[in-house]
Amino acid sequence: MKPETAVSLALMTLFKQRGELVGFREDVARKLLVLREAGLPTLGLRLRWTPEGIESDEVARFIGRLTMGGYAVQESPIRLNLHGLQLLREEIKENTADPAVAKAMDLLGLTEGDIVPSSQAASG
Repeated sequence: MKPETAVSLALMTLFKQRGELVGFREDVARKLLVLREAGLPTLGLRLRWTPEGIESDEVARFIGRLTMGGYAVQESPIRLNLHGLQLLREEIKENTADPAVAKAMDLLGLTEGDIVPSSQAASG
């Protein structure tokens, strides 16, 4: 699974659980740890433990790019906007043929309805 897809899945999970204020980079890294511990490939995503918790430079860069691109309103805590959610959904939808993505969605409690909102499914 591509690193961008794994981070998008983690962010979508946090959005589903918490709303637009999804939490902190460590929260995203903890979701990625769930995938790694389940044996899913998270190539290109390094997770490391620090005295403050779990960190990932790749997650920090991804969140930074979202913010610079106008897809997130703030980085800490992470606050996504509608464009950011759409970008994450598109990243996930483009990679659903990967069996690891389907397994990751199941592990994280995401459904197709979380990725394709019902209003889009009806029109698309």
